[in-house]
Amino acid sequence: MRRLRELELARLSEEDEQEARKELEEYDESKRKIQTLDGNDKQRVEEYEWDINDTNKEIEKADKDLDRIQEKLNKSE
Repeated sequence: MRRLRELELARLSEEDEQEARKELEEYDESKRKIQTLDGNDKQRVEEYEWDINDTNKEIEKADKDLDRIQEKLNKSE
């Protein structure tokens, strides 16, 4: 993985390479932080993900309801 990164970075201009290296460092740091989450943190993250999924389902249902209402309004015009 590291060699592949270096190969890809070598293809960039110097300025782009510097920016890409900075972004990769930030990505690696975020990845390390995520991997060090303790059990409670992981459980909370899962609960948040479930909440997000539930909210997305509610939004989808509301969108369908809104579309249905809009269709009825269009037909009544």
